[in-house]
Amino acid sequence: VTKTLETVSVEASTKSVQLKALALEFMDVAYVQANEVAVAAVTNFERAAPQYTGLVPKTLGNVVLFCIFMLVVLKIALFVLRLVLGVTRSVVCCMCCCSCLRRGSSATAKNGKKASKVEEKGKAAAKGKAEAKATPKKK
Repeated sequence: VTKTLETVSVEASTKSVQLKALALEFMDVAYVQANEVAVAAVTNFERAAPQYTGLVPKTLGNVVLFCIFMLVVLKIALFVLRLVLGVTRSVVCCMCCCSCLRRGSSATAKNGKKASKVEEKGKAAAKGKAEAKATPKKK
C-alpha cells in the first residue's frame, strides 16, 4: 500500500511539473503576440502623430503603463472640470435667485423680511373678520 501511495505521489508531482511547463509555454506565446500588437499600436500612433514619436517605448509593459497613466490624468482632469462647472453653476444660480428675490413683493413686511404664508393667511382672516364687524347687519 505504501508503494502505491509513493508512486501516485511521484506521478502527481510529475504531472504538476508538466502542467506548469505547458502553462508557461502558452503564456510565452500569448506574451509574444500581445507584445507584437502593442508594437503595432505604437507604430500606428507614431505614424498618425509624428510629433509624439518616441513618447511611448515599443514594449507591452510600457504601453500598459502609459495607458494607466493617461487614464489617471484623464480622471483628474474630469474631476477638476466637474468641480469648476459645479462652482460656476452655484454662483450663477445664487446670483439669479438672489436677484429675483430682492426685487420685492407685496408680502414684504416693514422690517424687510418676507412674511410667511401662515402669517399672510392669518392677516387675511383677521382683515375679513374686521370687515364683517364693521358692516352693520341689515334688519
